[in-house]
Amino acid sequence: MRLSCRIYKRLNILFLLVCVLLGGSSNVFADAFTHYKFGVFPFMPMPALIKYYNSVSIDFTKRVNKRVIAQSRPTYKLFSEEIEKESYDIIFVQPFDYPKAYSHNYKPLARREESLDAIIVTKIGSDIKSIADLAGKTVAAPPRESAISIVIRKELKSAGLDPDDSLNMVYTGNHFACMQMVLVGKADACSTTSPVLVHWENSQLKKKKLHTIHQAGSVPHTLYMIHKRVPKKDQEKFKKAILSWNERPEGKTILRIFSLTSFVEARDSDYDVIRNFGE
Repeated sequence: MRLSCRIYKRLNILFLLVCVLLGGSSNVFADAFTHYKFGVFPFMPMPALIKYYNSVSIDFTKRVNKRVIAQSRPTYKLFSEEIEKESYDIIFVQPFDYPKAYSHNYKPLARREESLDAIIVTKIGSDIKSIADLAGKTVAAPPRESAISIVIRKELKSAGLDPDDSLNMVYTGNHFACMQMVLVGKADACSTTSPVLVHWENSQLKKKKLHTIHQAGSVPHTLYMIHKRVPKKDQEKFKKAILSWNERPEGKTILRIFSLTSFVEARDSDYDVIRNFGE
């Protein structure tokens, strides 16, 4: 009896070790954890990011019945490295992160219903009235790897402006820093997106000081993706949670925080335009 118990314990330990080694694809491994890591790309300062996305974490926790912890990294580069390492179980990413995430075992769950609207803003009262007026000016932008910066560089080139020659392009740590540079006079314009502009103005006690002078062509918007190691039953719970935000009081609060309307189911084919996007 004692011998069989010892054998059973050893087999149990061996089984757990195999699960650890195969963790990237094992549902048993994912079920062994009591929490999920939720990675959010750093489009705003870290304290604000974690503060606002805690509301999403709380909703996820209730829906999947496991603790979901919001995390991020200080830079786009570091966040991208975490995607490559497959550190997170669920992620919220910008569209140009999609091909990399997909190649590292993340699958699409839900995306913003509307397209990404990259805009260029200036101070109200500025003599810059159109994208053509940016020649020789200083244009602030989120990190170079961000979707907004990629789209705006293409827009500038389409307008006959070389971002590396015709104007001074300055990349900041996030959207908030970009807009702040315009307010303090260190930049003539900033490239950002409408919901972030609205959110930022609300944080500034709704004092409208910036306005849009150009809106770029659209691409698919930000989205939630899930790692394939997450059990399918929880994958479905995450998806249902996101897709039902516009129907539930808690979800409506989340959408209101970020000035959003709703999310729709995301499909791999939605992001073919990103795979073929050229600057």
